[in-house]
Amino acid sequence: MKTLVENQLNFKNKTEDYTKLKCSLQEFYGYKTGELLGKGAFAEVRKTFYAKENCEIAVKIVKKTKFSNTNDQFLRNEIKIIKFLNHKNIIKFLKCIETNKTVYIFMEFAQDCDLYTYIKKYHYIDEENACRWFHHLVEGVEYCHNKNIAHRDLKCQNLLICKNKFR
Repeated sequence: MKTLVENQLNFKNKTEDYTKLKCSLQEFYGYKTGELLGKGAFAEVRKTFYAKENCEIAVKIVKKTKFSNTNDQFLRNEIKIIKFLNHKNIIKFLKCIETNKTVYIFMEFAQDCDLYTYIKKYHYIDEENACRWFHHLVEGVEYCHNKNIAHRDLKCQNLLICKNKFR
């Protein structure tokens, strides 16, 4: 199966209003959502197969019904920030589609797992990986700080491992 890096997707770096479409998102864009990768208070992230490019991506599905006006502005800011970021150690934004009830944020898929899952599975991190992954983490955080952006939610579940490196 192709990855995003191996097969650059034809997603545009923009937000689209889905309300004008008469068919399903799956039919229109050619994707099929799969296993749940993570879930938070306002959203879930699912592995997604993008049929048009024969590759896997991730989609963050945010239910707008759970949002207040403050949360809505927070989501708008998050989308604006992730569109802006472009660093090798940060998951890449692909596209955002908004319906009346839901926002879909399409992103690069980290093929392996998050750090929390890795530690639960292997019980430790060998020194070589720990040093390499910490270096990638610091590079990503430094990039964000140089752009005057603070992550504010660094935790093992948000540190993704993709082909033996953080993203």
